[in-house]
Amino acid sequence: MLEKAIKERTPAPFVFFACIQDTVANATMFEEALESNLERDTPHASADARPTVRDWKDAETLAVWHMRRLGFADATASPNGNDRGVDVVSADAMAQVKHYASGTIGAPVVQQARGAAHGKQWALFYALSDYTVAAREFAEQASVALFQYDVDGNVTAISSAAHALATSATDPESTADLAVKTQELTAKSQALFDDVFAKVMTIMRQTVAQSSQPGRRGKEALDALDELHEVREIVDRIGQNLDLREFLALVEELNACGRRAAAIIGAKY
Repeated sequence: MLEKAIKERTPAPFVFFACIQDTVANATMFEEALESNLERDTPHASADARPTVRDWKDAETLAVWHMRRLGFADATASPNGNDRGVDVVSADAMAQVKHYASGTIGAPVVQQARGAAHGKQWALFYALSDYTVAAREFAEQASVALFQYDVDGNVTAISSAAHALATSATDPESTADLAVKTQELTAKSQALFDDVFAKVMTIMRQTVAQSSQPGRRGKEALDALDELHEVREIVDRIGQNLDLREFLALVEELNACGRRAAAIIGAKY
C-alpha cells in the first residue's frame, strides 16, 4: 500500500496511514512468527521427563532414558532379565542394570557386564546400590562406565569412563533450563523490537507531518520518506523463519533507518 500511495502521489496524511497499515501488518506477522518459532524451538520438559524408579522395570526405563541422553539414540531394553538386572543395548553400547536395595556391587558382576559387551565400544553399568572398591578398580582398568542412580531418577557418574560419557553428551539437566532461557530471550527480543518499532513510528509521524511543509523542511521530509520506505522492506522479512542472530540484525537495520530519517528531518531519536 505504501509503494502504491507514493507512486500515485497520494497526499501526505494518506501516505502516513499507508505506512501505518503496512508496517503494523508486518509487525503482527513478526509476532506470529516469533511465537511459532518459540513453539518449535522450545524443549518440552514433559516429553523429556526424568523417570522415577519404583522397581526394576522403572530402573530399565531410566537406563534407556539416560543412555539416549548420553548419545546412544538407539538404546532399547533387552527383553531378557527378571532378576532385577536389566540389559539395555544399542549399536555401540551395552548396559546392565542392578536394582538392589541393599548390599554393594562387586567386581565379578562388573566383569560379567564387560564380557557381555564384547564387540561393543562401551560397557555401562547402572546400580541403585554402591560399588565395592574392587569393582571400581576393575572399571578403571577395563573402561567400564559405572553409574549410580537413586529412586528420584538422578544418575551419578562413578568411573572415569562414565564421567567421559557424561561430559561429552548434552547435560540432561539442561533441558528445562534451556526452555526457560529460550522464553526469557524471546521476551527480551520482543521487547527490543517493540521499543525500536515505537521509535520508528514516532519518526514516521513527524516525517509525514513535515512533508506537507513548503521549502527545505518539506524536501527534507520527502528525503526521509525514502528511508522509511526501506523500513517496510525490512519489516517484510520478519515473516520468515529467523534465528536469533538474523532477528537482531533485522532490528538493528530497522533502528538504523529510524536514526537516519530522524537525522534528515532534524528530529530527536
